[in-house]
Order: sequence, then C-alpha cells, then structure tokens
Amino acid sequence: MFKIIGLAVCALALAGCASQPVPSLTEAQLWQEKRGDCLSLTLLTYAVTQALGIPAYMQEVRVPPVIDRRGGVDFINGHVNVFILNSSAVQINGRSFDSGGIVIDFEPQVGSRQSGVALSEGAIAARYYNNRASEYLLQHDFDRAYTYYRAAIRSDHQFAAAYGNLAQLYAQHGLAPSAERLLRHAIALNGSSEAPLHALHKLLRAQGRDVEATQVAA
Repeated sequence: MFKIIGLAVCALALAGCASQPVPSLTEAQLWQEKRGDCLSLTLLTYAVTQALGIPAYMQEVRVPPVIDRRGGVDFINGHVNVFILNSSAVQINGRSFDSGGIVIDFEPQVGSRQSGVALSEGAIAARYYNNRASEYLLQHDFDRAYTYYRAAIRSDHQFAAAYGNLAQLYAQHGLAPSAERLLRHAIALNGSSEAPLHALHKLLRAQGRDVEATQVAA
C-alpha cells in the first residue's frame, strides 16, 4: 500500500506539469524540464512502478482518433496511461480506490474511463521512437527521422502508425512505390485508422490514379 501511495504522490507532483504539446522527452529530461507530453509523463510513471516493484502496465486507450496536421503531414494522436494492480482498497488524498486497479492518466478528460489494451515494453518503445521520428521529420532532419521510424518498427512489428509515418517520409522524397507498400501494410495492420487511408488516397491522386483513390476513400 505504501508503495502505491508513494507512486500516487509522485504522479500528483508530475500532474503539476500537466501534459503539454511538447516533444517526447527521456525520463531524465522530463524530470529536469518539469513538462512533457502524455507519452513522456506516462513512461516516467511506468518506470517508477517498475523501480518500486509495483505490478502495473501501460495501456493504449481507445479514444476517437484526432488528426494533427503539421508541416503538411498528418499525424494521429493516440493516448496512453498506466494501470496499477492493487490487491486491496486504498485511500489516497481523501479519495478511496477499490481493489482491482487504479488508473493514472495525465489527460483524464480524454481516456481515464475508457478501456485500454496492455502494451508490451517493445510496443512502448515503438511509440516513443515514433514520436521522436515525427519531431525530426517536422524539423526536416530526415536521416534521424528515418532512423527512429525504423527503430519503432523493429521494436513492434505490429505498430501500424510507424509504417504509415515512414511512408510519408518516403513520399516526400519521391519514393512513391515504397510509400504505397508501407501504407497498404499499415492499413492491413489497422484498417480502421484514418491516417494511412487518407495518406494513400492523397498519394494515388498525386499519381493520377483517381479510380484507385476513389476505391480507397469509399
């Protein structure tokens, strides 16, 4: 119980530097800067649970997709939080929590009450690498963007977003066939995601393949 309370105090302190639209940071950078995005804050909280030996996992929360267009590139904003397993009821800061689980969410208005899917450590790393790659892509540091997208794919072969984002990097460099292959693979992994479908539609239209583009949009 005392470990969970200690973690909660840490999380509440971090909540003072609530999730902000800033680049994904390492745990050390986040602690020093006292600010970070949802993923960075959640990663630090998860790292604390592991250091304290608390049974917990990071989860990706199913929320309505939000497309963020920056620099002419479309990104899908996902959401993650930490689910802590507690065997008995606890009371923290005057609030009672039943046994079973506690969710620590740095954007509670977004996803703390939504169901989530547990992430492996490889899947967690993939999301971090993907975020860093997208930041480099926006800065036109294409070599680092490519390196981080590839690292994301190596960490989690099922992470569709990394394939879709790498495809946009390829498309920017005139590698349309490679971009199309990656986009179709991303769609096969996660057919409900709008970002790769939109990107593929745009790519096909740019090549004058309007009939195929219409089929993708249907």
